[in-house]
Amino acid sequence: MMITLSSHHPFTLPEKNQTLDGGAFKGLLFGDYLESIPTLTKHLGNSSKRRSLG
Repeated sequence: MMITLSSHHPFTLPEKNQTLDGGAFKGLLFGDYLESIPTLTKHLGNSSKRRSLG
């Protein structure tokens, strides 16, 4: 099995889904990218859990 991922612009998440304080990068492309990483990781974890249960 092979899994591929791609994170690409736009990275902007709704306020309710944001978990990091972007500090000086908040509102910038780089800050939005950093903000998207925990969400991606969370969804990957959820997917792998479902797959191992199924």
